[in-house]
Amino acid sequence: MDMDGTFLRDDKTFDEPRFQKQLDEMNARHIHFVVSSGNQFLHLKEIFKDIHGKISYIAENGAFVMTGRDEKLEQSFIKPNVLKRFVHELETNSIFAGGNHILSGEHGAYIPDNESAEDIKNAKYYYQDLHIVHNLENVDDNIYKISLGWDSDDVSTQMRFIDQQFKGLLRGTSSGRGGIDVLNDGISKANGMEIFRKHWNLTRDNMAAFGDSGNDIEMLKACKYGIAMKNAAPEVKAIVNYETVHDNEHDGTLDTIDRILKGEPLHRIEH
Repeated sequence: MDMDGTFLRDDKTFDEPRFQKQLDEMNARHIHFVVSSGNQFLHLKEIFKDIHGKISYIAENGAFVMTGRDEKLEQSFIKPNVLKRFVHELETNSIFAGGNHILSGEHGAYIPDNESAEDIKNAKYYYQDLHIVHNLENVDDNIYKISLGWDSDDVSTQMRFIDQQFKGLLRGTSSGRGGIDVLNDGISKANGMEIFRKHWNLTRDNMAAFGDSGNDIEMLKACKYGIAMKNAAPEVKAIVNYETVHDNEHDGTLDTIDRILKGEPLHRIEH
């Protein structure tokens, strides 16, 4: 289950009583509910702080995977020498100029002190334990990902540079408009789903996923029931057979969860 633009409304809320009832039923029926997001694990836990029951997590776009029993199945840290080389490119290469940069690590998140006050304020919502630092190269933590963002929607030039210059080491994945998450090569939401599939001895026929944007595509393809949001991007709807009847503002995911729990047919997309 993706979060922003999918499970959450645009004001970052959801119908907590309704979802609590659904989660109670899922737990009773041994159905696993997995949050899958590019967000930091601590931030995701904060979203569900008033919900009781077992929730599993794919955080940091797949770099952190943990079961509802608090078993850590994956922690993929960027190698220090690779991180140092990439941070050097961030600070010296004009291709990355004009963007904001955040390191997301095991013990907190780190943002340069030359970022704007508005960017720092926005980052504090998504990252718990945010540290403002003078130089990202001096951060002493295990880093899951580097989050990059620009005002422009088109980040294809930066994506190509990452894929070419750090081939086999790092990969860039879209995190929404103007955003890129940089992770170890091979790490993704889909990889997180595969870890859970093996851990719980499932087949893809037993799995459903919800998403709305480009970084959800691999995850949606990994499940028999890939479900696009009504508000999803066209390229997302193009690769799945199902969509929610309503958008994220009108409980599209919760309505579809009810359909699944009741054994009702899902809403098909006509291609």
